[in-house]
Amino acid sequence: MMDERKPIFLNPGEGRHYAMGRIGAVFKADGTETGDGYSISEW
Repeated sequence: MMDERKPIFLNPGEGRHYAMGRIGAVFKADGTETGDGYSISEW
């Protein structure tokens, strides 16, 4: 049986930002937020 998770709503620019030289990443959801099953990010 799958655990029921609540939706995550983030406004533009929200999330964990990581500068990576000429590019950057913004992680929107991962780890416990997704039941350790997947991650959502912008690159």
